[in-house]
Amino acid sequence: MAVDESFFEEVLGIRRPWEVGSVSLSENGKEAYVSVSTVRGSMFSCPVCGKECKVHDFYEREWRDLDLGNAATIIRARIPRTDCPEHGVKQISVPWAREYSRMTLNFERRCIEMMKEMPVNAVSRLMRVSDDVLWKIISSYVHIAMDKVDMSNVRKLGIDETSCRKGHDYITIFADMDTRKVLFATPGKSSDAVREFVSWLEKHNGSAENITDVSCDMSKAYIFGVNEALPNAKITLDRFHVMKLANKAVDDVRKDVQKDKKESLKIKYQLLMRRKKLSKDFPDELKKLDIVLKENILIGSAYVLKEMLGDLYLLESEDVGLVHLDKWIVLASAGVHDSMKKLSETISKYKELILQWFSSRISNGIMEGINSVIQAVKRMARGYRVRDNMITMLYLRGSGISI
Repeated sequence: MAVDESFFEEVLGIRRPWEVGSVSLSENGKEAYVSVSTVRGSMFSCPVCGKECKVHDFYEREWRDLDLGNAATIIRARIPRTDCPEHGVKQISVPWAREYSRMTLNFERRCIEMMKEMPVNAVSRLMRVSDDVLWKIISSYVHIAMDKVDMSNVRKLGIDETSCRKGHDYITIFADMDTRKVLFATPGKSSDAVREFVSWLEKHNGSAENITDVSCDMSKAYIFGVNEALPNAKITLDRFHVMKLANKAVDDVRKDVQKDKKESLKIKYQLLMRRKKLSKDFPDELKKLDIVLKENILIGSAYVLKEMLGDLYLLESEDVGLVHLDKWIVLASAGVHDSMKKLSETISKYKELILQWFSSRISNGIMEGINSVIQAVKRMARGYRVRDNMITMLYLRGSGISI
């Protein structure tokens, strides 16, 4: 079979002093071998000083390239080592692959593009390589790109947590609230995570003193870490987490009432929605909810308190918000259910940080968006075996880096 070696030279980006010597197919037809060599008498640059040097000796290596039809393409080459008078014998780099990689640049780029859109195990099957190889490839490129990120303009920060698997291995995520991009992620959810972020920030031209606002949940660890490591930052308790606590309290009331009912109260999700949204998008569901609220004083009063707390974020000024929140705390603390009383104690404890929203106007809505992407990735991957893999994928899809 006649083979045009120049085709492979063009595809692989091979230029003199490199050349394709031969192309052959294995007996079973599963591998295509492309032999690459150097032009006799060629000189090569010392990897350290760049001085043109003679070849000291050769060593053989192989690389996996994109498949040729149904055959796995294998690049075979004798790689010269230079003999530099100043730096001694040194290995040189090849133009078709990264140093130390067993895959060509073309192969790695194809894998990365596929991993941006597909589960890793699916890419593994299609490219006929192990998922461990794929993770090594993507990790190398992602961390090189992340090292180049400039954080000198980071001012407003969002902090949130997510799990690699259900109930296992939490990681803390830091995001720029202005650019809506992931800045840093680290295993755990302690105050150490904040200190690790500051170290990362300062390595990327950022400054802890430049951070003016932080949005986070009511985690004591995060609050302590921010107060300790970010001296100029004012904390805004994320309104989504505040309302999440309120929704949980209302649902706890529903569950207690349900225990005394023979028939199921199928209003859980209606209770969690804001009344305005129900009225606009689900008017029939609102009618069902109103019937239950009229028949159950406990659920009705808890629902009204939840809606009242949500109205806080519709007010225009902190002064008005303070009056509104103080009134809410009094009403909730006088409630007839323990869930609402406990909620009022929590809101009262963090009142100042909740009201900071009127000054910062930031929330973890962007963090919830990032988490929704990660949850979709986890469902496709059926959980991450290694936390570092999830962090790598989070950077790939959420940081805005170009690879």
